[in-house]
Amino acid sequence: MSDDHHDLLGNAALIAGEDTERYTKLHQAVYNHIKPKDIFEEMMAEGVINKRWEEERLQRYAKGAIEVSFRTALKTHLRETGLNETESSQMAREYFTGTPKAKEKILARLAKHGITIANIWATAMLPKLDHLRQIDQMRETARRLLQKDLKKAIRARDRASASPSIVAEQNVEPSRDGY
Repeated sequence: MSDDHHDLLGNAALIAGEDTERYTKLHQAVYNHIKPKDIFEEMMAEGVINKRWEEERLQRYAKGAIEVSFRTALKTHLRETGLNETESSQMAREYFTGTPKAKEKILARLAKHGITIANIWATAMLPKLDHLRQIDQMRETARRLLQKDLKKAIRARDRASASPSIVAEQNVEPSRDGY
């Protein structure tokens, strides 16, 4: 992005805690590919970058929602095995942060009560299905818009590279015989 356009195009579409370095790499990769020649192409590039970033954000949110739901479902099922709230919370934490042996011990406890990982996933997912479906629809919409904008950007770049006026502006040195 040219310095004189930076104020017009605004700041990165980042939320606190998001990976600034990764966003910058995405930004550079898109700009290197599209090679915007004017503010309109820069606006298009920024749109592509932000739509891609938003799609990734939705994907991270969906993953996070599933992980949180699994932990909650695990605690619920651990209480079914006779543990109290504190014990089930502690054991759920061990499941995620402990050793493989600790995880195995927790799964064995659940199995003694007929509770499988599939049961835990079902408990975790049922209340979230509508939300996850909404996130998926938002991601699909963002993906379609991104593809549409990418096609526009590529067409604009291709038209610019094929335009004789652009070629004339490239300061091509005349040959030795003056042509």
